Amino acid sequence: MDTVDLNDAYTVRSLDELAKIYAKPLPKIATKETDHITEVGRAFIAASPFLVLATSNGDSIDCSPKGDAPDFVQLPAFSANTLPAPARQRARQSSPGAGLQAGEGD
Repeated sequence: MDTVDLNDAYTVRSLDELAKIYAKPLPKIATKETDHITEVGRAFIAASPFLVLATSNGDSIDCSPKGDAPDFVQLPAFSANTLPAPARQRARQSSPGAGLQAGEGD
């Protein structure tokens, strides 16, 4: 495996050094978090052949990869807060959130 030269001129060693390379995001980018799926988000999701479904119990997060042909996630027109994804036979071996059982891994 290659080693990293920490004295290299291109190595970023701190957040301050990183800030010198990247400009601060525009306010509309920095605040793009929403409580619903936007039209731009709907178009992106519809075109995506892959997603990662994350669930949380408040203490930990479980992430399950999902994939199929683009448009495999059908976004209902009536809801901007629902993201249904089909459960494929090959993916039913585990359930999203199954690793979040209280006490598991203790």
